[in-house]
Amino acid sequence: MGLDIVLKATIYGLFFSGLCLTRFFVTPGLVDRPITISLFFGLITNSWEYSLGLGIFFELFWLDLFPAGTFIPPHRIFPLFLNLTICHELKPSGVDFYILLLLTLPFAFIGSYLERVHRIFQNKDYENIIHCINTNERYSLSPKILRSLFQLFSMNMAIFWSSFLVLFYILISIGDRLKGNSSIHISWPFIWAISLIGGVLSLRVKKNYIILITGFIGMAVVLLFIK
Repeated sequence: MGLDIVLKATIYGLFFSGLCLTRFFVTPGLVDRPITISLFFGLITNSWEYSLGLGIFFELFWLDLFPAGTFIPPHRIFPLFLNLTICHELKPSGVDFYILLLLTLPFAFIGSYLERVHRIFQNKDYENIIHCINTNERYSLSPKILRSLFQLFSMNMAIFWSSFLVLFYILISIGDRLKGNSSIHISWPFIWAISLIGGVLSLRVKKNYIILITGFIGMAVVLLFIK
């Protein structure tokens, strides 16, 4: 399984890195949306149970956070693609799936942090361009743009490849420890209900915030008295 999964991680990493370039190099409509990526992944792999469920979850979960000005939102493609690929390979269920979902969520913030670092790294080229403009020197943007895209592609490839393999073997280890525990099943309505937090917050209506908080408090009280 070792060499086989390393090869698959490389292929998945190439696809992921290419998808990430749609955020900067070319923006063909809704290609970088979680639901679109999930639909294409389902068509290619026929893993519809996971593809549609995860696509809806991540589409709603990050709905409140979008790029505006210098703000870099969480990298919604990163945790989504980790979930899609690992679920396709391992077909996790129950506790395994929920653990995978929780483990991958922080990668959205890791991805946005790396994009921020990459942007800061481009400051030198930006200053050189401004200097050339002010001094009427000739300059070419194409090499700088291509170099920046190659750096971003390589960075995304490396981080996805290593993250996929680490999470893959962590989940295998956890799965071995939890063998026989089949009492918990994947409940997509429950998962989607959690993701609705993003949809409610995106409305920017104070009343909705109050209702959401009240609902959580009510659920906590009910669960507290359920034996």
